[in-house]
Amino acid sequence: MKFRTLGKTGYSVSEVSLGTWQLGGKWGTPFDPKDARDTLEEAYDRGVNFFDTADGYQDGQSEKAVGEFVRNHPDVHYTTKIGRKEMPLDIKHFDPTHLDRYVDESLQNMGVDSLDMVLLHCPPMMNYYMPETFLNWTSSSKLEKFRTTVSVSSGSKKASKPSVMTSRLSRSSSTCFASSCRSLLWLSEEK
Repeated sequence: MKFRTLGKTGYSVSEVSLGTWQLGGKWGTPFDPKDARDTLEEAYDRGVNFFDTADGYQDGQSEKAVGEFVRNHPDVHYTTKIGRKEMPLDIKHFDPTHLDRYVDESLQNMGVDSLDMVLLHCPPMMNYYMPETFLNWTSSSKLEKFRTTVSVSSGSKKASKPSVMTSRLSRSSSTCFASSCRSLLWLSEEK
């Protein structure tokens, strides 16, 4: 397995990561903790040390399985995504009150004191026109629950609006990583 440094985090992570959307079961089947553990172990045994999870995957069971695994493997890093588990998806799910609650729930699910990285899970496009979606996190009481500051990216280009947030966050030792499944707005022009 080849490894790279992940942005400015200093984390050495495998070039291949494990996404845990269907961890512990197939779509529509009950969560199987043994299947989840076996999947994480197999990936780890093959050199994977970076996992991607989300609060909404298997109703939080994916976060719980990844959390248990990383507590026993301190060399494993992860990101969790928040904000998409409530339906119908709405811009209010990305306000500071909701985001703080989601962070608390992810900390509880994972059984950890701090999160390696947090991504905003596919916010509605309207949130990109609302700087407070990103800037309010600079005063959030939850910032001490994040580990490092990293840049915001959306696809292969930097997203200029969210970058404002991370540059302000870099003044502390806290982390916030915002991302979107969509990459059409506020993209920096390549020159």
